[in-house]
Amino acid sequence: MAGATEPTVELLLTRGVHCLGIDAPSIGPAHDPVGVHVRGLGQGMVYVECLSRARRAAPRGAWFCFLPIKVEGSTGAPGRAIALLPATES
Repeated sequence: MAGATEPTVELLLTRGVHCLGIDAPSIGPAHDPVGVHVRGLGQGMVYVECLSRARRAAPRGAWFCFLPIKVEGSTGAPGRAIALLPATES
């Protein structure tokens, strides 16, 4: 996803999604990122940006965790993203 729109964030919120991860450097469009950021963050949504290889996770059943470092006075931080994949039947 290159960026989310306000209607996309609204739909995800109505479906109970509270964490949105993308492979782009910003959750919203580069020319006007404020609207999308405010919409999700105002409802408690957390954004994880700049993910790589996210498509390797299962579409359903994977457990995702983002482990940021604590940066005093910051609203964001770098960290490690991990996914535990569901067991496959052999």
